Order: sequence, then C-alpha cells, then structure tokens
Amino acid sequence: MNKIKIAITGASGFIGKHLIEDLDANFSDVILITRSKEKITQNSKNFKIIEADLLNVDSLKLAFKNVDLVINLAAEVRDYQKIKQTNIQGTKNLIEAIEFCHVKRIIHLSSVGVLGQSYSNKKIILSEDEVCNPKNEYEKTKLISENIILEASKNENFELVILRPTNVFGEHHPFNAILNLMKHIQQNKIIVLDKNATVNYLYVKDLSALICELISISPPFKIINVGSSDSLHDFLKMMAKELDSKLNLIFIPKFVVRFLNVMKINKLNSVTNKIVHADLKLKSFFNYSFKNSIGIKNTIQFYKKTN
Repeated sequence: MNKIKIAITGASGFIGKHLIEDLDANFSDVILITRSKEKITQNSKNFKIIEADLLNVDSLKLAFKNVDLVINLAAEVRDYQKIKQTNIQGTKNLIEAIEFCHVKRIIHLSSVGVLGQSYSNKKIILSEDEVCNPKNEYEKTKLISENIILEASKNENFELVILRPTNVFGEHHPFNAILNLMKHIQQNKIIVLDKNATVNYLYVKDLSALICELISISPPFKIINVGSSDSLHDFLKMMAKELDSKLNLIFIPKFVVRFLNVMKINKLNSVTNKIVHADLKLKSFFNYSFKNSIGIKNTIQFYKKTN
C-alpha cells in the first residue's frame, strides 16, 4: 500500500512536536516544514525536514510538491506586529501553493476564539454554527484565515477540515497557564471561584490523536470544535489529587458575581465563566483517547520530572 504523503506546517511548535511523536511512520511519508531546521529538536522517526515560510509562496510550492495532505498548524499568536502578515497573507500563500501543487486535502488548525465569546456569567453552549464576532486581533485574523480557506474550498479542488480547539495544554507548552495554577495549588494559596464556573481545556495528545485519525478518514463536517468542558471545581480537584495537595477554595456567592457584572469588573471573569464549547459533532465520530484527567496527570508528572 502506498504511503500518504503529508506536509506539516508549524512542525516545530508545541502541537507540531506532539504530532511528530504520534504519527505512524509506517503509514505516512511525512515532511516537516519549518523556517529553521534547528527548531526541529525531536525527530526520532527521521521525517524529512524542509525549510519554508508561509510568507514565501515559492518555498511552499517546492515543499508541497507531490503532497497529498497539508496539516496547517502554523500561526502567529502573540506578536501583534506579525499577526496579520502571518495569519492572513500566510494563509493566502498557503492556498496558492496548495492549488499550484494540486494538494487534495487540508487539515487547518483554527481556534474557538473566532467566535469572540469568551465570557458569560450564565451558562451558554456554543456550537460551530454560532455567528462569529471576534474581538481581538488574533481572533479576527484566525477568522479571516478560516474564510480564505473555506472560500477556496468551494471550487472543490481540495477537501477541507477546520479544527477549532479550546485551550490546549500539556507537556512542553511554552506559555503554560496550567503550570502557574499547579504552583498556586502546591503553595496552598487561596483560589476564589464560582462553584458553577466551567473551563474548556484540551489535552494536546487528544488533539494530536484526532489529527492522526483524520489522516485516514473524511469527517462529515468541515468545521469541528475540539475540547471538553469541565467544571472549574472538578478541574482543580483533578490537579490537586495529582499534586497530592489540598485545595484552599473560597466560593463566590451569586449576588457578588451579579454585582461584578453590573459594575463591569472583569478581574474574576476566568473563575466565574460559564461558557461551554460544544463538541457533539466531534463525538459523533471520534472518542478522546486520553481526556483531561489523564492529560493533567501526564502534564504534572512531566513537570515534576523536569523540576
């Protein structure tokens, strides 16, 4: 059986590193695309590495030659001077190169942030069908990026899946908010929260497992939310259990939450939030391999080992 030829942009990033670990080298002929080969520090399977840049369309055309599937993980998140250039122009270049090379399939990584709804003190369930109203530059550019690829896919030159993950966490994360929360719990510091608050997290290995699954199947949806919703209280309890620590919690009364919202005080938004990003479409064809409980355990064990 012929191997499927895959090109991965953003291969040196957090999610890319985990995907490299999890891809089956016997099934896939993989090309890792990066702006600098030195950034690929984990490549025990000896996948081919090609230096190319989203902002250099000719380099992408060379990298995508004879490729069957492009997995686009590349994006700019934090550098606001580069966000528009990378996420918008980079996507236009990606499409030009894909069409030039007659690539038949794309898996594009987006974000639930494109919806623009980050906080609610009342429970709201958000599906992929909600109207998007992004607020910040990152969210806006990711939505534009989605629309560019969706418009190009109308020509039916390639098959498209857009993944919208929630907050991805796990080993090796370069900006790990979970790590800060771990320290907070270990130091027995007070955590203030609404006992009905929710969090939307996704263990990186579950995202990687989904991408590996999508290599061999065609899902019935073009846009898919990825990530489970947990109560914040349960999420903290899972962390405390793995850290062998006690939680020092103060629960905020409902009237205080209402008062904060009336006064437009948003300091406690993250611990009073009740937004749920629904993943029912995903669960119709895919089961999470790890789930957040295992993800928390693996992440904490990793950081314990690395001190």
